[in-house]
Amino acid sequence: MKPYYRKRGVTIYHGDCREVLPELPKVDMVFMDPPFGHNNNNGDLIHRWEAALGRGPAGKARPIANDGPEANQLLRETLPLLKNVLGGGGCCCCCCCCGGGPDPQFARWSLWMDEVMQFV
Repeated sequence: MKPYYRKRGVTIYHGDCREVLPELPKVDMVFMDPPFGHNNNNGDLIHRWEAALGRGPAGKARPIANDGPEANQLLRETLPLLKNVLGGGGCCCCCCCCGGGPDPQFARWSLWMDEVMQFV
């Protein structure tokens, strides 16, 4: 896996973490921004924000790959890979903002993370 950016002892990889993580040595930190499972930018307000603000018509929808219910399975597949590459002493920073709404996804994700990572 070719680094996306390397400077002053920091290496950044950009890609599907299920492909990148198995190729890495033990690392100190993983930063990830997974699909949230909300089907963002698929005809919702995020997609129509310019029109909602009165700045013109809505542009073409650009759905985010794997941003439906399949995001749950993708995260479950990724957690063991994260644990392996962090080696018990690293940090995983995961962007997972917003609330749960009718489906408390991020609460569920934190429980799954705890199952695998065994937070203390």
